[in-house]
Amino acid sequence: MQSAVLSTLLRPESGIYALAAGVTQPIFDGGKLRGQLALSVAERQQLLEAYRKSIVQALSDVETALIAIRENRRREDAQRSGVAEARRAFELSEERLRQGTIDLQTLLNTQITLFQAEDALIQIRLARLQAAAALYQALGGDWEVSPAMSPLQ
Repeated sequence: MQSAVLSTLLRPESGIYALAAGVTQPIFDGGKLRGQLALSVAERQQLLEAYRKSIVQALSDVETALIAIRENRRREDAQRSGVAEARRAFELSEERLRQGTIDLQTLLNTQITLFQAEDALIQIRLARLQAAAALYQALGGDWEVSPAMSPLQ
């Protein structure tokens, strides 16, 4: 009562083994697949948080640069007025020196005051321009140094 089909049914070359292995493989690897899914979800969340952090940082950089530009412009306007007053004081001192009402030391002091005010104006203007460059970079700008401007040549 032996059948030829039954005798090959339980042999390793039988199609039943291949089918059973294919069906049971995901069952036995179920924990591994869940772990890989959890890892993928965690990696995705990590990348999303890094993206959010970079957006917040970029917005913060833009805001900082805009505030610096505004404040430096305000300081530059005030310093420009100070330079005009120091120049006027120096011109008046020159006139008084010619008239003989002040000495040379007083003229030199007003000249030093004028030079210091002009120097401060230049420093404030530099800070404003640096803030503008920072704003350009914060907005995603980039620049390349042309070969003519390269400091290595």
